[in-house]
Order: sequence, then C-alpha cells, then structure tokens
Amino acid sequence: MITGGATGIGFAIARAFLDAGADVVLAGRRANALLEAYSTLGERCRHRVLDVTQTSQCHEVAVAVASTILVNNAGIHLKKPAEEITDQEFHSVWQTHVAGAFALSKAVTPGMTRRGGGSILFISSMAALFGIPSVAAYSSAKHALTGLVYSLSVEWGGRGIRLNAIAPG
Repeated sequence: MITGGATGIGFAIARAFLDAGADVVLAGRRANALLEAYSTLGERCRHRVLDVTQTSQCHEVAVAVASTILVNNAGIHLKKPAEEITDQEFHSVWQTHVAGAFALSKAVTPGMTRRGGGSILFISSMAALFGIPSVAAYSSAKHALTGLVYSLSVEWGGRGIRLNAIAPG
C-alpha cells in the first residue's frame, strides 16, 4: 500500500513495484486522482480512498488491505516564512506527515506480525537534513519521521518488521 500513491513520487513508487511484479494498493484522499492512476497502472493496481489525517480510518483500511509493505508517502507542502505560518497550517502539515504515518504504521503492524514480518517505508526529505528557508513546518515534520523510524525499528524489528526512511533529493 502506498499513501499519496496517485501522483508524484508515490505514483513512481507504484509503477516501480508493479514493474517488479508486486500487486499495489494506492491510497489517497482524492478519488479522481486515484481513478486516473488506476486506469494508467492497470489490473494489478487497486485503490482506496483514505485521508491519513483522519487517523480513525487507518485501522479499517489496514485490515482491509492486509499489506506486507506500507509506503508512508502522503504529504503536503507549505512554503512560507515561519512567522507567517498559522497554527492551523503547522498542525495540518504535522497531522499529514507524522500523525497519519504513525497511525497507519500502527494499524498495519498486527497483520504484519501475524504474517511473520513486513516492511514500512517512510518518505522523508532532504529538508529534514538541511536548513532550508520557508519550510519550517514541512522540514520539522520530515525530521520527526527520522526519530519515528529509529524508535519503531527498535520496537518492531524483533517481529520481523523492517522500517526505513528515504530522503529523495
């Protein structure tokens, strides 16, 4: 399952997985984008509407999909000077990148454990590693994913669940 899989990096990841022989479930909040991606990617691709900021939906989707690989790719970007970022905007970025990824990861873990393991991949960013102006909310959320990956790797690794972060760029 790939969150934010209908466009951009998520779509490219889906194409690569399909080329490698995997079946793919695209998850995202925009049904029209999911349908367009599905029509392009073909039969081995399914899709599921999911807004990761609505963390209560994550368990239901995780059970329905029963994924052995989860790619936490869903994200939003906010580019503006830090002093102009509203509390609502900051919270929205963190809710998408951190809370949504954490909720979905927790939701898939029991199934992965029962199946003997799995893999959870977080799409981070070079913005998590370098100071870049006007992306304080995005940068801090992506940096938080690094800490999440470290902690969850230690906690879940003994169950055969691998966690990694990739910072494209």
